[in-house]
Amino acid sequence: MRPSVVLDMKRSAVREAVGRFRAANPRVFGSVLHGTDRDGSD
Repeated sequence: MRPSVVLDMKRSAVREAVGRFRAANPRVFGSVLHGTDRDGSD
């Protein structure tokens, strides 16, 4: 499964964790950021 798909599925959990741990500026990077992720991308 592509990492971007997992991120979309877990978006609400990520937002909850960001709020709980008071993260100031969470980022997506690499192939997910550029839309070139594939199955097996890390």
